[in-house]
Amino acid sequence: MKLQFQKKGKSSTYYSYNDDYIAIYTSRLFRHIMGEDKNAITSLKQLDKNLSPLDLAFQTQDAIIRALRSVSEFGIFNVNGTFDLDFQRLKKKAVVDLSWILDYTASVEAIAMVAYSILSDFYSYKDELYKKKERDNSLTILALDEAHEYFPQTKDEESKSIIEGLLNRLMRLGRVRKISVILATHMPDDLNPLVLQLSNTKIVMRNEENVLEKLGFEDYADILLTAPAGLGVVRSIKFSDVVIKTLKEI
Repeated sequence: MKLQFQKKGKSSTYYSYNDDYIAIYTSRLFRHIMGEDKNAITSLKQLDKNLSPLDLAFQTQDAIIRALRSVSEFGIFNVNGTFDLDFQRLKKKAVVDLSWILDYTASVEAIAMVAYSILSDFYSYKDELYKKKERDNSLTILALDEAHEYFPQTKDEESKSIIEGLLNRLMRLGRVRKISVILATHMPDDLNPLVLQLSNTKIVMRNEENVLEKLGFEDYADILLTAPAGLGVVRSIKFSDVVIKTLKEI
């Protein structure tokens, strides 16, 4: 990392500079923060008296490094031509296409990371309008295809907390903030269970019998096990089950 810096040259454990630039050794600092040795403690205290090593086990340190290297290989950081979304200017329909990420990696986690960042920023934007009681805070419909990739089932407690935290904000707290969420998936069995709990309306089309039972639509198995494309059953808190047939787009 290099920054313009106009002063006489100097160097230390974590940085050095001269009349042209300053170099910051973030990797060395990161390593010292994770581990603990006498030299690291002294160097950290010289940098900031409030800093102290975490004294992590070597196995934990290696696991963290591997995870960071994996994330670095996703190819979603330091991408040329990127920009911040200006939600204030998105007055009409907008499509966020994340397929470019697949040019760099086949990892679902990479797509989810970008999607979570956008969705979190969007919720913060709507939350600010709500708290300020802005008149132009009109209803916004969020439609996410392949929802099982963004909100999957997981046994990892930390991942589960992140996933369900975002779901709660968008689908529960988002209602009073004029956010309506539509999640589409052809693999509902892989969805986080909280999605089904927070969905006031469900539209179920052809699927396997075990999936229909999990969704509570086993009574319509005779229709949905062999249903043609576009045929489904709608269940809502506003009305009883309704069989529907979608029209083909002209």
